Amino acid sequence: MARIKMLETIQGSDDGLVVKTYREGEEYTVGESLHKVLVRDIKVAVDVEEPKPEPEPKAEEPKAAKKPQTKQAETHENKSAKLASVFSGEK
Repeated sequence: MARIKMLETIQGSDDGLVVKTYREGEEYTVGESLHKVLVRDIKVAVDVEEPKPEPEPKAEEPKAAKKPQTKQAETHENKSAKLASVFSGEK
């Protein structure tokens, strides 16, 4: 199936049995064979882009609150810094 917009009013058949009037300025959904005839062969219609659904915005994840450091964590960081300075030759 294809979506088209008519540039002229003409009669045509999408199924080969029922003749229908396709009016200038109107949009229709037609089968591939009628699409080929109207758009490519006799050029009385143009393709219409299907509107693409907009992606849903992603929910922002809450940022983790920075926890205040405990005295134990501070001590651990100090020990790590001291060890690093010992191995690097700093005092």
